[in-house]
Amino acid sequence: MRNIRRLAAFLVSILMMGSCLGASAQEEGPLDQGEFTQRFCLLLQEAMPDIPVTQANDERIEVYLHGQEDPRQVWTNNMYGLYLRDPSALQGILAHYKDTVIDILQASKDTPDVRNIMPVIRSKGYLESFDEETLQSMVFEEWMPSLLIFYVWDFPKGVRNMNASELESLGLERDALRELACQNLARLAQGLRWTEEDGRYWAELDGMYETSLPLLSPWRKETFPAAKGDLMVAMPERGFLMVFGSEDTETIAAVLAYLLEAYETTPYALLNGLLRWDGEAFGEVSFVEAGK
Repeated sequence: MRNIRRLAAFLVSILMMGSCLGASAQEEGPLDQGEFTQRFCLLLQEAMPDIPVTQANDERIEVYLHGQEDPRQVWTNNMYGLYLRDPSALQGILAHYKDTVIDILQASKDTPDVRNIMPVIRSKGYLESFDEETLQSMVFEEWMPSLLIFYVWDFPKGVRNMNASELESLGLERDALRELACQNLARLAQGLRWTEEDGRYWAELDGMYETSLPLLSPWRKETFPAAKGDLMVAMPERGFLMVFGSEDTETIAAVLAYLLEAYETTPYALLNGLLRWDGEAFGEVSFVEAGK
């Protein structure tokens, strides 16, 4: 059961972010998202006094970088989700994301390098955070019934969604974009490590792109000799990917138990089910199908 406890510990590790970032004194009652976004906007304005920063709505901040016509969009959904898990960590979360956003914005001033285009797997639920106009500007495609491939610019301290105008300026077709992004991912994956325990394999890459690895093919059964049966993949949240065999009913039960209890409240929730490799491609296995 040690591996099951390890899975559970990893899956709830996000709860520890408050202590890692430095918890502050408890505020009186949680902020709503508009209030949270307002505080984050003020922090960015203080940190970048020469750059116009405005709060567009309860979820979005616009930053007008010098020399760029369209504003950069900063969404607070993920950080607000973390805050709701631990309101006492408010100041630490704001400070952490302020530094990350500023680094990404600074890097965005430079001419983009196509070697930094990466594919990120996200759930379709991610779309619910954006209005139609914003969705039209994003570059993504459907991959599985409940999963999408988003194309992002990779920076040292975070990522930024690619927008349609950038894709047009690069002159890339969608098929070519996916091939390019997967080539970049494959280059990064040269540093991939697998940790095995009792037939379960954990991917260790960089904390962001582990859950993009199923886009690379082919997957070989010989890579996971201790996995019994077909290769199954669990990736309930961003950055966590585990491979095991379809005959491992203990692990399937543990993953489903986690999904049942915590999926809806996980800030970076991804796949509410499993993936199965059939020898040629991955297919999605729903929560109900996985439990049979």
